[in-house]
Amino acid sequence: QIKAVHEQYIKEQNRLEEAMTIHRIMGTLPLAPLHDISAYLAKAKMDGILAPEELMAIDHMLENIFQVTSYFNAYEGEIILLRDLVEGLEGDNGLHIEINRCIMPDGSISDHASETLYRIRKSMHALEGRIRHSMEGYLKSEKNSLSMDTLSSKNDRLVLAVKAPHKNEIKGLVHATSASGQTFFIEPESVVVMNNELNELKSQEQTEINKILQSLTRRVKYNYTRFYFDQELMSELDFIFAKARFGCDYDCIKPDINESGVLSLKQARHPLIDQERIVPNDIIIDGKMLMITGSNTGGKTVALKTAGLLSLMAISGLAVPAISASIPFFDAVYTDIGDEQSIEQSLSTYSSHMKKLIYILEHATCRSLILIDEIGSGTDPQEGACLGEAILDTLLRRDCRIIASTHYGELKSYGQSRDDI
Repeated sequence: QIKAVHEQYIKEQNRLEEAMTIHRIMGTLPLAPLHDISAYLAKAKMDGILAPEELMAIDHMLENIFQVTSYFNAYEGEIILLRDLVEGLEGDNGLHIEINRCIMPDGSISDHASETLYRIRKSMHALEGRIRHSMEGYLKSEKNSLSMDTLSSKNDRLVLAVKAPHKNEIKGLVHATSASGQTFFIEPESVVVMNNELNELKSQEQTEINKILQSLTRRVKYNYTRFYFDQELMSELDFIFAKARFGCDYDCIKPDINESGVLSLKQARHPLIDQERIVPNDIIIDGKMLMITGSNTGGKTVALKTAGLLSLMAISGLAVPAISASIPFFDAVYTDIGDEQSIEQSLSTYSSHMKKLIYILEHATCRSLILIDEIGSGTDPQEGACLGEAILDTLLRRDCRIIASTHYGELKSYGQSRDDI
């Protein structure tokens, strides 16, 4: 099982190295933020009609595929390890064009989505003009009967504000009255007929819009399997090239994963520290343990964190900020770094450290990396040194890889007395 995982790791690291090469030449992969379209694909597969915004999300993926494919086509080098991902992208440029032709950026349906829709909307526009012209004519001819010289709107219909004593002078449909009862909002009879015609056209418009959306949805359904895998491939490319961009931005290299147990980081840099100010370190364990001593603010803790973080980055398939790196295939990285005294649990600094160390002793294996900052601190120096020595003895017998820092002279002497430290 370890061998299979190691082989998969090597494959991923090699793909990352190829992506970094492409990134250095071509720049950032032109990939806009991805949207999960799985629910929309499932809806289309079950013969639901996709809404305009759902079709636009699918079109967003199709645009991404077009841009990414163009990016790789412009690359003049040979693509080997990423070829399956790149060549696996299919998309549907015809559907991409059709969605953009039918649906406007704001999600509305274009007048030119179909000839029928264009004809219906042209008729609607003409009829709306006739309705407004007729109502404006009433404003002029019936101005003495009106309480307002402007048109009002009730129930999405244009109406006249007619004075109560004149309500029978204008035949039509009464939509509402004012709170005082002095004004009646009337839609003239001739306009009622035109508005009914307009409602019929609006119904025809919606029917035609549904036909257009249904036609586009059928094409999505036809491409269900293709689009599903396109989304998977795009997500994987996004992930790989995000790692590649990080690797290039931080001047990283592909680490070697070894079975010898040797940890070797040359000119290693912690990625969260200003790269212009950071002091690179060589961190090497060619035995079982590296013991670090020195004054406060000397960078001991940063060295421990750098070793742990870069080891985790490496076995997670990331490039690491160093000029060379050889890292064992650790099963876990255990740490006791910093004072995390818990008021809630009433733990002293010493007890907090002990709780972590007990956990490490219970779980660490011969394939683990252990990082302990100021081992044995928080109690009497002599007792702390004895305790630290006992803990290190146990971990060394277990064949763990350890980096520990200390101020204690007894532990410095302990380290100098052993060939594996």
